[in-house]
Amino acid sequence: MTDHDKNYDDTLILIKDVETDSGSWTYLSIDAGTPPTTETIVSMGHEPNGYFWDGVVRRLVELNRTPQLEDADPEGGAFFARGSREDLEALAVALTPYLTDDDAITSLVREADAAGFDFDD
Repeated sequence: MTDHDKNYDDTLILIKDVETDSGSWTYLSIDAGTPPTTETIVSMGHEPNGYFWDGVVRRLVELNRTPQLEDADPEGGAFFARGSREDLEALAVALTPYLTDDDAITSLVREADAAGFDFDD
């Protein structure tokens, strides 16, 4: 996928390739407090932090809407994941509606809460 083919909101999701002396890797990051759906998440009783977004990713993996990640690293203010560029771009596409659309995040959270899913936020 080239930059002009992106099907995700790159103002909310950063995917970056990193090269070091010990090798190269790709990571995805989300600044947890900035998505437009933040107020909706709070109104549903959740904390829109990195752990919440890790829960969203785990739920999407359970629902087969995104590939399993190599390595996720939630923190209070951000969510980070490492993996192949292809998998991270697929994750970014899958996450975009939940970062930008109040109805989408409401539906996902309500269904997950009803199923007893723990966002661990």
